[in-house]
Amino acid sequence: YMRSVNFDPIEKAPELKDCTSLDLVDFYTIPHYGDFPFKKKGEKIVQLYNEKLQLIPISNKQAIIIEDSNIQIKDAK
Repeated sequence: YMRSVNFDPIEKAPELKDCTSLDLVDFYTIPHYGDFPFKKKGEKIVQLYNEKLQLIPISNKQAIIIEDSNIQIKDAK
């Protein structure tokens, strides 16, 4: 899905053969959300896919903490 907005150009990783994840969570993290130089691309991803995918956007100062089925977004201290 998200390759279509060119967030991470595949040309930058020619040795990458597959984009399969570890399938540990059922959501998609949108990293660098709201942060330069990815602000516009992150917003575009959320606009395009928020209705289709479970997205969790986080900034460079945030982390996703998962304990059992509880998902929290924590700000850096």
